[in-house]
Amino acid sequence: MNVTKENVSRILSASFPGKTMRSRWYMDNVFDPADVMLLVKGGNAVSTLTMTPCHFEYAGTLLPLAYFCNIATMPQLRGKGYMGELMRTALNAAHSRGDAFAAVVPTYDRQYFFYDKFGFSTVVYVDRKRYTSVHHFAMDVEYESVPPSYEILNALEGRCSSIIVHTRRQYEQICESIRLDHGLIAAAVDRSDGSAAAIAFAVPSRDGTKVNVREIMAVNQRAADTVLAQISDEMPGLQMSVDTVPGMRRVALRARGMMRLVNVGKVLAAMSRRYPETEQVIRVHDSIIPANNGVYILHGGKCEHVDATLRRLTLDVDVRVLTAILFSSSKVSEVFGLHTGRAMISLMPQCH
Repeated sequence: MNVTKENVSRILSASFPGKTMRSRWYMDNVFDPADVMLLVKGGNAVSTLTMTPCHFEYAGTLLPLAYFCNIATMPQLRGKGYMGELMRTALNAAHSRGDAFAAVVPTYDRQYFFYDKFGFSTVVYVDRKRYTSVHHFAMDVEYESVPPSYEILNALEGRCSSIIVHTRRQYEQICESIRLDHGLIAAAVDRSDGSAAAIAFAVPSRDGTKVNVREIMAVNQRAADTVLAQISDEMPGLQMSVDTVPGMRRVALRARGMMRLVNVGKVLAAMSRRYPETEQVIRVHDSIIPANNGVYILHGGKCEHVDATLRRLTLDVDVRVLTAILFSSSKVSEVFGLHTGRAMISLMPQCH
């Protein structure tokens, strides 16, 4: 069965009732059959998922990443293992496509356990800060509120590492998605030279009592407060929650998403090029993508993939654990002798 809007839309509409307007917008403006996987049983489409191609900055290199979304099975056919079958097929397809990573943002907490079975590791966290409706955010005179633009987002993403770097088209789709949720995007630049200072994406809650800042990027806290003040002014009298990159605050972090190494060789080669002093002999086990199995020797800025070696192993791990190590706190680098750092998964358009 060919991947068509009709057979995919049928599954998504049944799986996400009440999202008719968003589903229609997604199918008309974002849907690309080349990125969609479909599982057919008895001549009928039963499960689907989308692997949106993205660029992910890792160790100074832009590597291809498959963003998994619109993951759904017909409600009456759940519990039969169909999505598990499709997930395994999709991960191997992502490897064949050339992707280095896969990422997913679970909708419900229970889904983290499901994706864990397929080698995904919970490595994306946010520090959720909450403010009352009377909290005052100060607009700093050093910064000026301006209409949001792709150039501002792109400049701020360029300052970060281990992050999805959006294309202009993806940014436009995100903007439209925010508008569908009756949200807004606030941005600010440095008054002295017009350089990008901050951008934030905010949507009101369903009950209208608070505003959720789903993503904020800023050069410093003063720039962040400037765009938060703009949001507070345009959505007055609401409580605010702000998801920020984990810092030094001793708070319980909130899980945002999961990642998986799809092509271990590509990832470790990028690390070795950026950090040529890295000396590792790592055996990797991957029960889903056989091509990842084997030993990776990192030496002199290069990464060699062999079936076996007589060298002493520095690590012997499955792909899920290796993902968790690479995207851990930078303090973990001292333990394993590998470059580590938190990953960020920014907003991506989807149908629900």
